[in-house]
Amino acid sequence: PWSRDSGRQRGRRSIQGGRGKVRRVLYLAAQSAARHHAGLREFYQGLRTRGKPGKVALAAVMRKLVMQLNDIALRGTPWSPLAHILALSA
Repeated sequence: PWSRDSGRQRGRRSIQGGRGKVRRVLYLAAQSAARHHAGLREFYQGLRTRGKPGKVALAAVMRKLVMQLNDIALRGTPWSPLAHILALSA
């Protein structure tokens, strides 16, 4: 995230760098997962109840999805719902 701080002024952080198309797809996938995937929905709602803004909580869900994709790529195994539900709790 890019900070918009100058002297004593503090601004909100925003994400601008990186691959826009990948970020867009991840954002939509995270929205769907936060609604329909039991483990990610619980994770998202937990962040929201602790006072995190919606987009910050959604960015955390996006990161969880990227971690799952990296795990699949590293292991060379197909996606397994049970394995990734257990990985979400870690």
